Amino acid sequence: MIHLIERGCLRAYLATGEYRHNGYAHVRNRVTLGTPAIGVHIGDILGRPIAVISVAAIDSLMDRQRIAVLAKQLQGMARQIQHTLRKDVINT
Repeated sequence: MIHLIERGCLRAYLATGEYRHNGYAHVRNRVTLGTPAIGVHIGDILGRPIAVISVAAIDSLMDRQRIAVLAKQLQGMARQIQHTLRKDVINT
């Protein structure tokens, strides 16, 4: 499922200390009660956020250890997507 958010909301959240410190966003009960989510931004060639990838699950499946593992996996996926996008820009 794809959710679209306004650019200003994304930039405001990315500017928070929590995101900058952890390298990922973690929210609980923001969209659906009992459903936490983790998200990582995808940056353009200048590093500006252009998209986000995220994962959500029921609360009982998202303990601290699982959040850390999923965050690292999302960060790796974001890097791969950014690399692909940059190659496409350079090759066009």
